[in-house]
Amino acid sequence: MNSIAFQATNRSNKWDQLKHEMLVKSRRSRSVQHVHELPLLLRHGCSPATPHMARALHLLVNWCAEANKVRMGGLARRLIVALLAGGAVFLTSGAGASVVWTTATGGAVKASPTVVNGVAYVGSDDGSIYSLSAATGQVLWQTLTGGAVKSSAAVDNGSVFFGSDDSFLYSLSATTGAIFWKTLTGGAVYSSPSVVSGVVYSGSGDGVISALNATTGQIVWQTLTGAAVNSSPAVVNGVVYVGSDDGSMYSLSAATGQVLWKTLLGGVVDSSPTVTNGIVYVGSGDGVISALDATTGQFIWRTITGAAVNSSPAVVNGVVYIGSDDGSMYSLNAATGQFIWVTLTGGAIDSSPALANDVVYFGSDDNYFYSLVATTGEILWRYQTGGAINSSPFVDNGVIYVGSDDRSVYAFNVASVPEPSTIALLGLGLAGLIASRRRKQQIAS
Repeated sequence: MNSIAFQATNRSNKWDQLKHEMLVKSRRSRSVQHVHELPLLLRHGCSPATPHMARALHLLVNWCAEANKVRMGGLARRLIVALLAGGAVFLTSGAGASVVWTTATGGAVKASPTVVNGVAYVGSDDGSIYSLSAATGQVLWQTLTGGAVKSSAAVDNGSVFFGSDDSFLYSLSATTGAIFWKTLTGGAVYSSPSVVSGVVYSGSGDGVISALNATTGQIVWQTLTGAAVNSSPAVVNGVVYVGSDDGSMYSLSAATGQVLWKTLLGGVVDSSPTVTNGIVYVGSGDGVISALDATTGQFIWRTITGAAVNSSPAVVNGVVYIGSDDGSMYSLNAATGQFIWVTLTGGAIDSSPALANDVVYFGSDDNYFYSLVATTGEILWRYQTGGAINSSPFVDNGVIYVGSDDRSVYAFNVASVPEPSTIALLGLGLAGLIASRRRKQQIAS
């Protein structure tokens, strides 16, 4: 049940030597699955300063274990991966999660809760949206739609706005759940709406970005993209930023829907953009995290992960936090894209991180909800639910709310960063033990 995080340091000379050795010896080995990927990964700039590192190091450790007939459990392998990356490995033994309440629904909860005025609003794959007491989890009302509700609700001026797999956008009374209006789109609505100045902005499965009157549901304008729009729009300074499964990031006039710029990212864009300080941060299906100029759409930087990035970024104090389907949570320098730390989990991370009190919260497909120290990636605690966690957490008044595929909504108390209570194993300790054992085996043979 241990977890690890690592921080990279500059060991370029040792890494270059390691790459050369692996390029030569990986060609001789046929015992390790995917060992043929090593030369490719290592040649393409894989180093402790790039996100390719995690994948390559896992392959490296597997190769070393097989080649030297060393038996290692999963934790040992992950520890060595982190040590080879350079820096400290933290074996966490902090206090566990403090669960405030759990509430069961009739289906998986992939939507993210929204908490306003002491009430949590959240959709479920059972086709309903729920209104829950934020303090107790008690169901206040439940409204049924014609399909699964994966869209996360926006609450504005006494109305709850969200989409459903039945292709409708809904507006409900926040107090009773009564339907004010519902507007038919041309496809399932996974996109979570944004409401600004009396206008609701959302995407739909027919590839359309729509702007609707928040009071009546009448369409103000629609703009067609080349594929489904599952990304949720960010509306900043009169501009709508949203991704499409056609692989592009769009910038539109919030007033007219006119395309201001369109930038091809290279993979489906289900990640929802975060816009701050004139920069658009977003992930894409080709495994890349991108930073774009908000005015021109030009790339500022791009950082590659090991798999699709459907998680949406949180940007706090000059740092970008975002998950990847390679199972890692990344912390990147917002100005340069250089990674600060990477924390590995046991499953894909489509959940988008939330931060409070210098702690990062998110879920993983390994069924765990994680709490990390924002500055180091050290795990404070993790809590196992009964299903994958694609829902993104919402933090309000000292409580974190999140859904799980086990059909439940969870409320946790916000953690605080403790005084150092971890054991730091520095750099090459275990790696040295492996090297020593290897030398003894060579001498013996």
